[in-house]
Amino acid sequence: MSLIDRSPRSSSDRAKEDLYLIVLKNEVFRKLVDQQTAIANKMLMGIATLLSTSLHDTNKVFTEKLLSIV
Repeated sequence: MSLIDRSPRSSSDRAKEDLYLIVLKNEVFRKLVDQQTAIANKMLMGIATLLSTSLHDTNKVFTEKLLSIV
């Protein structure tokens, strides 16, 4: 999210298995948005999909917990 809104990172993660990681600085991402629109759009759609999934999962957990106390 911080890549989009320039806020501080909101979490840290730890991998359970080996992976490849790409570090993308905000300035580089902004250049991609300006100069390589198709690539930036694919990246943004991927980010939006991950955020949407995370929000749905959080909403489900929250709703289940709320309903369990009613």
